[in-house]
Order: sequence, then structure tokens, then C-alpha cells
Amino acid sequence: MTKDARTAEYIQKQGSEQGETPVQWSAIERRSKQEQKWKYGSGDWTPPDLTTALPKRFSPEVWDALERFVQLSDNSLEDFRSKYPAFLPHWFYDAGPHLETRLSAWHTWRNLLREAWHSGFHPEYVAQLVNIPTTQPGNTMFEVQPVYDAQRAVLAMMLESWRARFCPKCGSPFVALKAADKYFPKQCFTEQRREKQRASKRKRDRKRAKSLRRKQR
Repeated sequence: MTKDARTAEYIQKQGSEQGETPVQWSAIERRSKQEQKWKYGSGDWTPPDLTTALPKRFSPEVWDALERFVQLSDNSLEDFRSKYPAFLPHWFYDAGPHLETRLSAWHTWRNLLREAWHSGFHPEYVAQLVNIPTTQPGNTMFEVQPVYDAQRAVLAMMLESWRARFCPKCGSPFVALKAADKYFPKQCFTEQRREKQRASKRKRDRKRAKSLRRKQR
């Protein structure tokens, strides 16, 4: 006997003892179905599967894809599409240009992403970046659309906006994996370290020369 059946039996027993009209199990079952219909609608509806645990942290590949997209040029588009097929819908790259700006969909999204980078991922930019159609245009029926890595990465950047940085040497935008990351790419870091070492050497040489002049007096 199920829990609902036991509840119905208990209600019937209590009602008969108090001289009330007993409640039939069929009536309770109809009422339950009616409440489900009011709550979820008359159409077929399948609750989402929440048994699979969601990742607590994003993989480095998602950060790398967002970083490469914000730096993306026309020449590297095909390479990006083949390397990160789950970043954006496949048809998004082939969508026609905007009537006024004459920019394609991926160009517009990339430029908006760069603006968001400068703003520290302000909620206004995040809302526009996340609100992209992930199913092909033309379907007038409401459907729960799939989520792509681009949307996940943008929301994660809003929560951890300190990751959105610009290289002080070349000005390139990049995703900081740790708080100490300041330069991108690696060549900028290497060159900056060499310049710092040369400046430190010149400073030591000046101090040594100044000390020798004092001794000669």
C-alpha cells in the first residue's frame, strides 16, 4: 500500500468515526491529478533530471575558450569552431549580418564580450551576452533551450570578475587563472621579467659606482 493510499484510508476511518461522509480514494486521486494539471499545465511535462551533480568549478577548457573567443580574428574562426564545438551553437557562426551594423552574429557577440571585459562584466552586458538564441530561428513554440559553454563562462566571469584582465604590455584581454596573473601571453611575461632584471642591474651598477666615488674622495 502506498503512502497516499494509507492517507486515504486514515481519512476515511476518521470520517466514519465522526459521522462524516467518507472520502473515496478515487476522489483523492482525481484531486491530485487536477492539482498537477493546475501546477504544470495540461500538456506533457517531464521534470528536469537533478540527480546528476553539477560541476562546482569550471574546467580550464571553458576559460581557455572564452579567452580565445574574446581575442578571435576572422583568420582563426574555423580553427576555433573545430576546437570548441560546444562553445556556441554551430549555426550561430553562419547567421547573416545585421541590417544596420553589417556585422555577423559572432562578430557582434565578440564585440559585446570585449565591452563586458572593459566594464568588469557589468550585469547589463552579462544579460545581453547570456540572452542569445541557442536554437535556430523560426520556431515559434516556447522550448527550454540548451545551455552552451559561452553562457556558462559569461555567468562565471560575472561571479569572478577579477579574472577579466588586460595585459599591461600588449593590451590583450585574458582570463586570469590566479590572482598573481598579470601578463599575457607568456612572451609578455618573459619580456617584462627581462626588463625588470635589466633595470635592477642598472640600479645596482649605479649604487656600486656611487660607492666607489665616495671611497676615492
